[in-house]
Amino acid sequence: MLLAVDVGNTQTVFGLYDGDELGDRWRIATEAQRTGDELGPLLGDFFDFETLEGICLSSTVPRLIPEYEHLAERWAKVPLLVIGPGVKTGIPIEYDSPREVGPDRIMNAVAAKERYGAPAIVVDFGTSTNFDVVSPEGAYVGGVLAPGVEISMDALFARAARLVKVDYVVPPQVIGKSTATALQSGLVYGFAGQVDGIVDAYTSGGDISMTSSRAPATLSTSGGDIKVGDAAGSLTAKTSGGSIDIHHAAADLKAHTSGGSIEIGDAGGAIDASTSGGSIKARVSRQPHADSRLSTSGGGITIHVAPNVALDIDAHTSGGDVASDVPVTIQGKQDDSSLNGKLNGGGPKLVLRSSGGDIRLAH
Repeated sequence: MLLAVDVGNTQTVFGLYDGDELGDRWRIATEAQRTGDELGPLLGDFFDFETLEGICLSSTVPRLIPEYEHLAERWAKVPLLVIGPGVKTGIPIEYDSPREVGPDRIMNAVAAKERYGAPAIVVDFGTSTNFDVVSPEGAYVGGVLAPGVEISMDALFARAARLVKVDYVVPPQVIGKSTATALQSGLVYGFAGQVDGIVDAYTSGGDISMTSSRAPATLSTSGGDIKVGDAAGSLTAKTSGGSIDIHHAAADLKAHTSGGSIEIGDAGGAIDASTSGGSIKARVSRQPHADSRLSTSGGGITIHVAPNVALDIDAHTSGGDVASDVPVTIQGKQDDSSLNGKLNGGGPKLVLRSSGGDIRLAH
């Protein structure tokens, strides 16, 4: 078993790992004056030291590092790895002064890259609110530090005699009708807006390139292209100034652009795609579970469908022709600009709309 220790300025969190699996975890208040001999009996109530094979420590409180070294040597009798300068974490540090970066921020970047892939932005609400950025190449490139939620509210209450502390909950509406709900609104929506603003400022105006995404993800940029290699979870991609290229989407996909084309190399879920500035190309390789819709006002649509996929086809263009290289059982009236019918007996609906080009179905 590995004991992971995250010593923050306010709280300390412990987690027991059995291989890659996180098991029990505990949280205590961080006390800078606590000694290793005090930590020993305290942690002994949580778990058996004899089950440990090692301890990994990330501490933003330097005063406590020697105490954990004492704990590892005297109480646990196992090796201790302290995250800090010189420790190989598997992630390059592209920072002007690498020794200034807190170990908590490096661990945020390592965890985000491991769990979700790169690029990524981690927002960590603690004593300070940390924004840590992982580049598309998987390097830690810096971030933003802002006053945290708790210390911001403490400062407000300390300087405003008539204000009282409130619970951190979402108020019934944005406009507060009492002092308490007005404070809650500022607390919740103020810090949420801070996150949105900083993330938008970082992502707007440039390209987004992502090699893989293992969890549901949303990618947005107002001035560049979006390119994703392998998306295992559901994916939303939005850009107002570029194209979207998704090599493989295993789950549901939403792709919207007003300034370029959309190309989906391999889709395994439902597709919701639209563009007003280019063409759409997609390959449906597996049976979708829900309806899909692809529309463009600036180009044509080409869909490659695997032989075993069953769909209800609803295609129409006002700027070209509709053609199919796959056998579709026609339903209703058909002309050069429309196609309605069933593919392989029918299934979820595939709606195709174009006002600027041809529509083609192919294997």
